[in-house]
Amino acid sequence: MNYDLGYDDRHTSCRSNSCFYFVGVAGVGMSPLAQFCAGKGNKVVGSDRAFVIGKANQDVTELSRCGVECVPQNGEHIPQDTTDVVVSAAVEETNPDIREIRKRNLNLVQRSDLLAKLVAESEGGSVCVAGTAGKSTTTLLTYQLLREANRNGEKVRRPQLIAGAAHNSEKRAGQSGNVDYEGDGLLVFEGDESDKSVIKYHPSVSIITNIGHDHHEMSVTQGLFQTLANQTSGYIVVNSGDELVRQIKGSKVVSFALDSQDSKADFVVSDLKQTAAGLSFKINGVSFAFHSIGLHNALNVAAAVAVAVTEGVSLEFCAKILENYGGAYRRGNIISGRNSDVVVIDDFAHTPEEVAETIRTATSFSDRVFAIYQPHGYGPLRKTYEEMVPLLKSVLRPQDTLFLTKVYYEGGTTDMSIDAEFVAKYFSLFGIPCRYIDDREILPGEMKGEAKSGDVIVVMGARDKSLAQYAEKFL
Repeated sequence: MNYDLGYDDRHTSCRSNSCFYFVGVAGVGMSPLAQFCAGKGNKVVGSDRAFVIGKANQDVTELSRCGVECVPQNGEHIPQDTTDVVVSAAVEETNPDIREIRKRNLNLVQRSDLLAKLVAESEGGSVCVAGTAGKSTTTLLTYQLLREANRNGEKVRRPQLIAGAAHNSEKRAGQSGNVDYEGDGLLVFEGDESDKSVIKYHPSVSIITNIGHDHHEMSVTQGLFQTLANQTSGYIVVNSGDELVRQIKGSKVVSFALDSQDSKADFVVSDLKQTAAGLSFKINGVSFAFHSIGLHNALNVAAAVAVAVTEGVSLEFCAKILENYGGAYRRGNIISGRNSDVVVIDDFAHTPEEVAETIRTATSFSDRVFAIYQPHGYGPLRKTYEEMVPLLKSVLRPQDTLFLTKVYYEGGTTDMSIDAEFVAKYFSLFGIPCRYIDDREILPGEMKGEAKSGDVIVVMGARDKSLAQYAEKFL
C-alpha cells in the first residue's frame, strides 16, 4: 500500500516465506540490509521516524525502488504476516512500533544477527571490513575492484555488497549505491565495533584498517578485532603500519602499509602526492590515481587492492579500475569543479584522527582552510573533545579557521552537558582558531565573500544526511 511517502510502486515487495519488518529502516546499517533481503525475494516493510505522510523523502524513493515498502513509524502498519522484526541498538523501548511489537509478541532480531546469518549463508564466502575508520570506503573499494574484474572477464566471481556508504556517483544520481544482491561470489560487508557486533561474524576474509579512539578504549577495540581474526577462516588483511593492528595475529596474514611505516609489508604505499585534483601514489611500484583526498584513502585503496590481488586480480588492472572511480559518497569527495578557484570538499570525518587528517591534507595544497565540523552526537563529542586539542593544534595554521556547528541530535536520551559552543570556547583557550556557529546556514553566504583563490572549504560530519546538500551550498 502507498502511504503517500513518495513510494515508488514500479517495484512491488517480493513475497516468500519470510516477511521482515525493519524499525528504523533508513539508518545507514539498516537500509542496505533491508534492500538486500528484498532483493533475495523476501517481503520487506520498513518504518522510520523520518518518514512523514505527504512529505517527500529520498530514502523512501531509494528503498521502494529496491522493493522495500516504506510506512510511517506509528505502530499501525506492521504486517499481520510479519515473521521477523529487525531492530538496531539505536531503537528505544518507547518507540511506538516497539510497543506494538511487544504487545503482539513478535520475533525481534538484531540487525547484526541478521547480517551474521546472511554472512554464514553466503556460499561464495565473505569479506568483513573492520577498523575504527575507513570501513565504508574500503568496503566499496574492495567490492568495486572485484566487480570490475568480474565484469571484464577476470576469473573472479561477481561479488555481493552490503555497505553503510554508497558509491559517490550513484548516490548523487539518486540511487542507493550500497547494495548488490545479484552476485554469487564474496559478500563484502562492514563489521561494526561500536556495538561490539563485529565479533558475531565468521567471514572467510577480514580487513582491519586501523585502531583509534572512538567508541571504546583502544585496547578493547583491539580485542574485538583479534576475536574477528580468530574467527576468520581464510586470511586477514592488516595495516602493519598501525602499531595496534600489527599486533593482531592470524593463521594467514596479508599486510599493507606506508613505506615510511613498514617497508616490508606485502603491499607498500609510496610516492604519495596530494593536489586539488586528488591523490596519486604507488603500490609496489605501480602508479595509482584516486579522485579523493587524504593519506587514509591511499591506505584504504591498498587494503582493497590486497584482497583483489590475493583473489587473483592483477595489480595493474586494479590501478586501471580506480582511474575513473568516483569513490565513496561523502568520503573525501572533491565536489568543486577541476578549474574552480576555491576547492570544496565533502567528507564524513568525525573521529578526532579523521578530522585532523582531513584538515592536514587540505592544508597541504591550500593557502587557507575553512573547516566546518558538525559533531555527530553529544556522547562522542563529550568523550573526545579534550583529545582533539593536540591534534587540531598540530594541523591548523594561524590563517585557518575551524567552525563548530550545533551537535547533530537524532533524538533519544543523552547527556547534553557538553555541547559545541562549550567545546569551541575550550578550543580557543588553547589558541586554536575556532568559532562556534549557532546557525550553520549563515556560513555559505559568509564564505562567498571571504574565500579566495587557493582556499579550501571542507565540510565534515557523520550521521546527518543533509550534509551533502549543505556542502553543495558552498559551490
